[in-house]
Amino acid sequence: MEIIKQMFQEENGKWSFSRISTAVILLFYISFSGYIAITEKKIPDLPDNLYLLLLSLYGVNKFATALKSFASK
Repeated sequence: MEIIKQMFQEENGKWSFSRISTAVILLFYISFSGYIAITEKKIPDLPDNLYLLLLSLYGVNKFATALKSFASK
């Protein structure tokens, strides 16, 4: 349980919105894809927009962190 807690926290101990939201979106998509695969007997494609959404959530968080550290100097 501790490893999961560390995975979703930043280095300073605060919970990371981008990591949690990425995990929720990814788990939802995997479960929905599994449902489609079972009911329709097809393997669904992973849409390009999903990659863009996941990367943008992570990128915005890292950019904000970098901007804060740059502004504090």
